[in-house]
Parts: sequence; structure tokens; C-alpha cells
Amino acid sequence: MPLGHPAHVLNAGKTTIGAGVAGTLVPTPPAASGTSPQGRLHVLTVAPDVSPWVSGRAGLGGGFEAGLTASTRSIRADGRRAIDLGPLTLSVGLGASAVLLGRADNVSSGVYGFGLDLPLLLGWRSSADLYSLWFGPRVGGELFEGNLTTELSGTTGAKGQHLHVGGLAGLRAGLRHLYAVVEFEFAYHLAGGSIGATNVDVSAWTVAPFGGLVVSF
Repeated sequence: MPLGHPAHVLNAGKTTIGAGVAGTLVPTPPAASGTSPQGRLHVLTVAPDVSPWVSGRAGLGGGFEAGLTASTRSIRADGRRAIDLGPLTLSVGLGASAVLLGRADNVSSGVYGFGLDLPLLLGWRSSADLYSLWFGPRVGGELFEGNLTTELSGTTGAKGQHLHVGGLAGLRAGLRHLYAVVEFEFAYHLAGGSIGATNVDVSAWTVAPFGGLVVSF
């Protein structure tokens, strides 16, 4: 789930609504097939994906901001606090996500998860807020459990955990109330758990590009 927002928070009473497309690329996917236990865990956690993204954010005052974001695989609610550092701003956030995992390679997923993530952003913006730049680390994790169903093997139980650590960078540019946003996140993923009676683990690097439009009012 991309963030899609700069380090600076909205003023009290101000809101934004955004929509875009988020993707996940896996440069070195595992050699295991999608029907193997390891392949199924890969589908659940770090499989390539493209999905729509919608978001709404509101300024709460006092340097605080809250947001709600959704894609086809998850819903994320978050809050954050911005600290003015002169020419730069530091944003500390905490997000909580409800996740529907894995719908690929003829695998029907009834696996659900809950996750937390902590983004730490450092950002700059122009005096007229025409441009904003931000970057920083992001760490998080998920717990998941449920059932996978395939045509060949029927229904199989799945449960485990998924950790990720990485960094992101973004740019927002616009005029008055309409902005274009691009963001790239690089992350290392480590997941482990059980598929049926088999204990498995996977690890992979991902690149997550994002692009969208945001309207403020």
C-alpha cells in the first residue's frame, strides 16, 4: 500500500481525496511453482500485483493528520504527526491494515490478515506548495490465517507472518487544488508459516511504483 502523501500534514479542516494505480514488482521471484507450498506462500505475501488506489486524508490541527486508504487487497487507516525542522519537516506515522491476501495463479484465497507499519518521512516543499519531495524508511508486518482453494488440491489451511523493511521516495507537483503524485518504494520481505502440514518460508526484494492524482479542498 503506497502512502501517496508528503511529509507535511494538512492544516486543521483541510482534506484531500486521491486516486491512482499501485503496483508491486518482484525482480527475483522464487523458482518454486505457484502450486507448491512455497509458491503459495509467495502468492500470499510478495507476488506481483497491480491494483487501484483510493485515499482520503484530513488535517486534525496541532501537526496531526489522519487518513483512510484502500486497494483491492487491503484497507489502511493511519495517523501521523509532523515536526517542523526549519526548511524540512519530519513526519512520524503509524498505520493499521486489514488485508485480503493472494488471488493469483488459479488460487482462490480466503486468507485474511492484520498488519501494522511505521513510516518515517523527511520532506521539503516549495514556498507556494507547488512541489513537495519526501523520502524515508518504512517497516511493518502482518499476521495472516485462513484457507487456500485450488482446482487440483482443494482447500488447504494457511497461516503465518510477513515482515518487510525498506525505504521510499515521492514527489508531488501541482497548482492550487490539483496535484500529481509519484512514489517508489523498495523493500525486503521475509515471510514464514505453514501451508497445510508443510512449514515454509520465502524472502524477496520488491519494487513498488505508484502514480495518482490528489485533489485538496
